[in-house]
Order: sequence, then structure tokens, then C-alpha cells
Amino acid sequence: MDGLKKLPKDQLQDGLVDVLQVTPVTLTIVGWTFASGLYEYTYSNPSILSTSIVDVIPANVSIAVVKAADIMPSTLSSTGSVKLYATNLPTTNIIVTINIFN
Repeated sequence: MDGLKKLPKDQLQDGLVDVLQVTPVTLTIVGWTFASGLYEYTYSNPSILSTSIVDVIPANVSIAVVKAADIMPSTLSSTGSVKLYATNLPTTNIIVTINIFN
């Protein structure tokens, strides 16, 4: 699959965690919905488990949009997807790298 890179276990302390890096990922402006006072974006990937830790790292070209949208640092993982949160609706697409830790 294009954009997927599985990092070897020996790159992580004790080799107990698998990391899948997906890059680049485009978070489209139309993917954001408003709920409970925040904008939410759901990114889907079958490698995400309910116990996964998912890091979302914005590309340098997207930093201004991320700051203006006030995207929150925490995410919520569930089986097959992760939710991101923002105070304001992003004004354009956001390019990110997704790291999935299982």
C-alpha cells in the first residue's frame, strides 16, 4: 500500500510495540463535523485498535491552519478509527503523518 511504512520493532525500546506510519494523509475540510462544542474529524484505518495510541503529526506546510483551528493534542481511538478535535473549523485541508502504535 502506498504511504504505509511499518517500522521494525528493534527501533522501539524493548521491541514490544509495533508502529505503522501512514504518510502523507490529507484531512479534508469537508471531513470535519461539529458536535458537543468541538469540531471532530474521524480518520479510518483498519490497523487502529481500541487500545492503539495514535499520533497525528502535521506537516510543516499545515502548521498555520492547525494553529488557527486550535486542533487538540489528544485523540480518541476506537476499532478502525481515531477521532481528532478542533476548537475552530480548519479553513483548508491539513496534511499529516499518522503513527499507529499497537
